[in-house]
Amino acid sequence: MEKSLVVILLLAGLCEDTSCQTRKYIAVQTRKNWTEAGRYCREKHTDLVTVRSLEENKQIQFVALAVSGFNQFWLELHRERENWQWSNGDAVSYTNWTAGSGALYCATADAGGSWGQSVCHDQKPFLCYNETSNITERYTLISTMKTWAEARQYCREHHTDLVSIKSASENEEIKKKAPTSPFWIGLFNDPWKWTDGGNSTFQNWGVSEPNNVLGNENCVLMYSLNNGKWEDWPCSFEFCFICYEESNPTTKAPETTAEPSTETTERLTETQSSPEPGKGRWQVVRTEIKAPEGQDPEDPKIRDAILTELQERFSKDTPKEGMMLRWIKKDGKIFHKLEEKEEEKEETETCSKP
Repeated sequence: MEKSLVVILLLAGLCEDTSCQTRKYIAVQTRKNWTEAGRYCREKHTDLVTVRSLEENKQIQFVALAVSGFNQFWLELHRERENWQWSNGDAVSYTNWTAGSGALYCATADAGGSWGQSVCHDQKPFLCYNETSNITERYTLISTMKTWAEARQYCREHHTDLVSIKSASENEEIKKKAPTSPFWIGLFNDPWKWTDGGNSTFQNWGVSEPNNVLGNENCVLMYSLNNGKWEDWPCSFEFCFICYEESNPTTKAPETTAEPSTETTERLTETQSSPEPGKGRWQVVRTEIKAPEGQDPEDPKIRDAILTELQERFSKDTPKEGMMLRWIKKDGKIFHKLEEKEEEKEETETCSKP
């Protein structure tokens, strides 16, 4: 028979910015849909996990894979409403969508002047514009096939930007330059929002994502085994998830040990105030392990072997120069027996195995 034990890890060198200094992550190994997962996190913690930087993305990837052992899990990011914008910042005052053009992310135009929508990783010709009063020199068709992002970069480097269309008369002018196949214009859709109202613009989509391939992929998963990349998925699917808790690094937690999270918060505050020189910042992570009956994980050999395995797993899956792990003791011990909670029972087939 195995015992469930809670252990607290201290990570050094993993976090290089201030965004992840004051957060604690709780991996919940029970499958829920996106709505239920968010409700659970808001009731018991702060919210579903949000990601504000690449460093924070790497840290969350570690919590999920190297510590908790599962691959895909919900993020708080979701598709809220259509948010079409011109690449150059012009107001969207005119559109000419084809009926039933879809719910995708980058806009095209065709030789007839109608607009459509496409996934942004498709490759198409594109139309750049130059900021000039000479109408004959304003638009330049590029026949080279590029993704929307590549086309925008090219136009910004060699012209002004991808073309924006502000009126029916401009649309008629552009038809004169149009190729026979659909081509990229500067209009793009950014409907993704954080439920907690955060304004982070960081995104880490995988190749060909987001693609809304099922037509209702309005929520987001992170894939630990794919370098922490994101994919859009239907919100009704059930996956494991990670909650987070915020703590104020300038305020000491209440002096009580009734909940493990209290001790973690106190430790987090102490370690943030004076990181070791040259070691970057420390971050606290609490995880769960299974100890076979008869084995004492407090035994130095077993304890060191567990830490070495965690270090090796993380170094392999998410390489990070200078990253170091060490245990934190609570009440004189590293490992503490976990009281099982019905809503957080481990489902090894659905969470621990990618």
